[in-house]
Amino acid sequence: MDAVWLRFLMAVFATWRLGQLFARDDGPWMVFRSLRRSGLMLVSCFYCVTVWGAALMAAYVVGLRLWDWAVCWLAIAGAAALLDRATSPPFEVEVEDELLREERRDAEHHHA
Repeated sequence: MDAVWLRFLMAVFATWRLGQLFARDDGPWMVFRSLRRSGLMLVSCFYCVTVWGAALMAAYVVGLRLWDWAVCWLAIAGAAALLDRATSPPFEVEVEDELLREERRDAEHHHA
């Protein structure tokens, strides 16, 4: 495997793991939980952490060429987001809004 591809894959996994550590894990001695509770939005949102972490990782992968770095930055952040979606359990949204319930009832009456 080409060294650039290997570095790119390592950067994707490292970015994904940093996002998990900062935004979701407690960490040793509750360090990451304390950072999140401090109200610092940068470390409480998985996607925020991965976007900024990917910027650093892109510099590792491609070096100093600005255009390559910018494309790699977005690619690493996007790949980390896809990896997160692929490995996270699906979530269900409960509908509590009466208007949406009405629409559902209306649709059931029209099909009957």
